[in-house]
Amino acid sequence: MRKKLGLTAAAVLCAGITGLCVHAALMGDADNDGKRGVGDIRKVQDFLLGKNKTISAIADMNADQVIDGFDLAILKRKVRLGDTGESGSSIPDYGTEPNVNATMFEDFRDNEAEYFFASDGWTNGNPFDCVWTEDNTSLSDGALHLTIDKDYSGKYNYTGAEYRTSDHYHYGYYETSMKAIKNNGVVSSFFTYTGPSEDNPWDEIDIEILGKDTTKVQLNYYTNGVGNHEYMYDLGFDASEGYHTYGFDWQPDHITWYVDGKSVYTAYSNIPSTPGRIMMNTWPGIGVNEWLAPFDGKTPLTASYQWVTFDGEMGSSPDTPSQPDDGTDITAPSGKGTGVSDDFEGTGTDWTGRGTVKYGFVSDFTHGGGQALYVTNRTESWHGVSVTSDELTAGSSYSINAFAAFNSDEYSTLGFNIGLQYDLNGTTNYEDVASVKGNSGKWTELTGDFSIPAGATEISLYVQSAYTETATAADLLSFYLDDVVLKKNGGNDSGNDSGNDSGNTGNDSGSNPNTSATMFEDFRDGNSKYFFASDGWTNGNPFDCVWTENNTSLSEGVLTLKIDKDYSGKYNYTGAEYRTSDHYHYGYYETSMKAIKNNGVVSSFFTYTGPSEDNPWDEIDIEILGKDTTKVQLNYYTNGVGNHEYMYDLGFDASLAYHTYGFDWQPDHITWYVDGKPVYTAYSNIPSTPGRIMMNTWPGTGVNEWLAPFDGRTPLTAYYEWVTYNKQ
Repeated sequence: MRKKLGLTAAAVLCAGITGLCVHAALMGDADNDGKRGVGDIRKVQDFLLGKNKTISAIADMNADQVIDGFDLAILKRKVRLGDTGESGSSIPDYGTEPNVNATMFEDFRDNEAEYFFASDGWTNGNPFDCVWTEDNTSLSDGALHLTIDKDYSGKYNYTGAEYRTSDHYHYGYYETSMKAIKNNGVVSSFFTYTGPSEDNPWDEIDIEILGKDTTKVQLNYYTNGVGNHEYMYDLGFDASEGYHTYGFDWQPDHITWYVDGKSVYTAYSNIPSTPGRIMMNTWPGIGVNEWLAPFDGKTPLTASYQWVTFDGEMGSSPDTPSQPDDGTDITAPSGKGTGVSDDFEGTGTDWTGRGTVKYGFVSDFTHGGGQALYVTNRTESWHGVSVTSDELTAGSSYSINAFAAFNSDEYSTLGFNIGLQYDLNGTTNYEDVASVKGNSGKWTELTGDFSIPAGATEISLYVQSAYTETATAADLLSFYLDDVVLKKNGGNDSGNDSGNDSGNTGNDSGSNPNTSATMFEDFRDGNSKYFFASDGWTNGNPFDCVWTENNTSLSEGVLTLKIDKDYSGKYNYTGAEYRTSDHYHYGYYETSMKAIKNNGVVSSFFTYTGPSEDNPWDEIDIEILGKDTTKVQLNYYTNGVGNHEYMYDLGFDASLAYHTYGFDWQPDHITWYVDGKPVYTAYSNIPSTPGRIMMNTWPGTGVNEWLAPFDGRTPLTAYYEWVTYNKQ
């Protein structure tokens, strides 16, 4: 739909001699709030749908005097990439929000520093090939910037930048929002430190991003000068492309590091105990080429920080564990409840205690109603509550949502976990369904998807704090549980919430579809206009299946593609494939998809044409291998030449929820996207032949090294909500 601009008094337009012109304004800011955002997208959508008759000319993103779907697509892309157009906010922010109620909250977005000061005029010697200088620090454009530059005095090779607190901090949770430097030979950091210069032992806890590979972060610590605890964590994103949050929870017997609010690693041995300053610095290395790679001398290089928080004790240790039962007055449940789903407003519940816990109803702290379930007297981290129910059946898939909380004056954070327990083939299995870190005094939402294997027995769900073998007082805190909702895939809520699921078989963590795209296929309507099912043929190795239309379904608000046994006996297995009738060329392709988790199988989204259509074999691939659904493999073929595989760490499990996967195919490059964020670009020997858009699920044969051996488990199903193609 293309709509010409309408003139109103509210529109930011002026009639000039040569026609319409736009006053100085931010393009895309249709609601005139000074930034591009979701509100502007809605304004443009309403205009294109005829809900609003007029709109500001600043919505004309491509300046062609017509507001249409192309402008909407450009605006969505900018908002999705974090380009709001605000001063100082051109860097996308992918991290979590700061805890503004923390013990110490330094917000550099105000362009001021209350708790920190700049190191100035000294050097630490090797491996730091720089002198710290205040001139290399700045508070501007809503961030703290730490810059590496040349030393123009000639005394040193380079100058570095460092910020440190005036005070010392002890046990608690530390966090920053940071964008790192990408360049061989340099480090961007966030850490605590004290040492001999302060008449203390050298105690330090580190978060270091090495510029040679900004898709990883190095975690480390020193206790009285003893280090060698390095752990390298794959981030699943490029830390130099936007702000992310990095933190650690320091307690007397462990340190747990976090990225974007999710725990990624815990250390338990020889934990430091001396309060230290909170510090950040950027520096080039010398004599550490094997660690950092040689520095090429490129300057200036800048890392940016939005804020720092600390929540805990300043210079004092938490108390040792006391009696786990905190004496809270609770009302013991009497009678049955409502199953897994429970708002705990009645007199009974089907949730029961695990281990030594005491549990019951309280009214002093609730999520929504008049009561919540309270769990206390915990002597192990796994001591919590669990539920068994006829709702939980083998071979079915579910999503669950719940809220948990705790109150503590001593501890600022507690990790919560929802898990699935079942017996299969004589073995008791435990699977993580949802894990999240909560802050004291605040309700925290847990949400996740899970499938119960066929043949499973003794099935239950449980809620506990994050598991640790050696529990401390911080791990044994009493907690609250409220408003649990279980949904079976394709059905209604199980229990007291009567809302419909509309067939959405999992949480949707991806971006929204471009409804104005050149081609928009919405499987959520239960129909398919542009696609048809492959039926009755096989591709041979490595595909250990025959494609069959019976393995595809448009129901429950999604397209499902299933792997099953071939009951005709002609083949080992049956697979599923959907393909477009038409061929598509350069432009942006995207789908919302939930993949299969199982060794030996593939869930895919791709374009393809080949000799069967009298064309060269040209193909662009997005493939999620069931052996590790925390990664996606990107690849392409040009006239049959491939070997362009790139494995990207997603930072999430693609089998647990819907995420969006896409690629922008242009004559000289292909850029792949995950949840609207670019993750990889290829430039060499790009395919040029239009192809069909396709999705398929299949088990492999003869490719055990690539996919891992398939165990024959069936049925296995991948889910697709929609597909878009936008010619660009």
